[in-house]
Amino acid sequence: KQDFVAILEAMDGLPVTVRLLDPPLHEFLPSISELEIKDATTGLSDEEKKLLAAARTWQEFNPMLGTRGVRLGVIKPGLYAMQVRALMQAAVDRVKDGGKPVIEIMIPLTVTREELALARGWVEDAVRETLAEGADASVRRRLQVLIGTMIETPRAALRAGEIAEVADFFSFGTNDLTQMTFGFSRDDVEGRMMSSYLEKGLLVHNPFEVVDPDGVGELVRLAVDRGRATRPSLKVGVCGEHGGDPESIATFAAAGLDYVSCSPFRVPIARLSAAQAVLAQAVPSRRPAAKAAGSKSTRSSKRALAKKAARKATAKKAAAKKAAKGTTARTRKTAARKTAKRAPAKKTAKRAPAKKTAKRAPAKKTAKRVPAAKSGRGRGAKKAVRKAGRAAARRR
Repeated sequence: KQDFVAILEAMDGLPVTVRLLDPPLHEFLPSISELEIKDATTGLSDEEKKLLAAARTWQEFNPMLGTRGVRLGVIKPGLYAMQVRALMQAAVDRVKDGGKPVIEIMIPLTVTREELALARGWVEDAVRETLAEGADASVRRRLQVLIGTMIETPRAALRAGEIAEVADFFSFGTNDLTQMTFGFSRDDVEGRMMSSYLEKGLLVHNPFEVVDPDGVGELVRLAVDRGRATRPSLKVGVCGEHGGDPESIATFAAAGLDYVSCSPFRVPIARLSAAQAVLAQAVPSRRPAAKAAGSKSTRSSKRALAKKAARKATAKKAAAKKAAKGTTARTRKTAARKTAKRAPAKKTAKRAPAKKTAKRAPAKKTAKRVPAAKSGRGRGAKKAVRKAGRAAARRR
């Protein structure tokens, strides 16, 4: 309780998110091997014997995927209620001292709606009982309590729409989400194989240092969209070391998260990176207007280009017609010239033997020298002969 009082006093007026018990059991229990060695050498006390028995009972092959988070609360009823009562007693004391505690209770590692609904019931019962015992109506009115969950598994991200029905907020546990998405055990891969993967270019970054924007990031975006589709007011954040990495913060900001949390020494970097991410998002917000204006100018320019192209097409057609007419006229002239040059028929007709024969026909010559002219009617006949001769000469 006193720990919670100190935290709420330091964060007075600001939201304090308290994650209920989550670490794997092997982090709470003593080392079995150490107790066995001590038992074989110097012996164990009665309390140590109980601890060794409990450690053997709760020993797990894969503690990170075993009895942890809300699963521990299911197996050990009353565990979470005890923690919530201590928190709410501290909150009541702060209100009575004039403080303004803002409390957010986070239930870890839920994977189904039913699981979170059960755990939420434990928390609500503990809050109601604590306030009924030590707080009057004015204190109860001044206390704000939100109940949410961590999204740490791919299934929880995929079913975020259902889980949001009983959650006031989401907090993404990106360390566990990365482990389960990649199938990596962080404690093993970072010391053994991560350097080889980075050297060979199989991974661009260590996914436990910089969040994977395509895999883990896609799950985050999907969960945000589905969660807010169910509960539009859903508050969404991230919990883990990724919350202090600049590249990861940019990914979270693009996904629509409201906040990030990280280790205290990384808070300055996180604040700067968050501000940069917000500014980066504010710049594109102006671009749609410019883009819209640009679209109008683009349309007008396209129309102008279309008109210009139409004019060119019309000019080309006119030029083609003109060229066709010119070609036809030239063709006709050329043909006429060729015909005129090669028209022997007309010349032949002028110099046809038949005409020459007709001009020099014996009948005409005979007509000039006809006996009748010599023997005929005197001067009139002679004149007629002369005229005939002149006509024949003209014809020649």
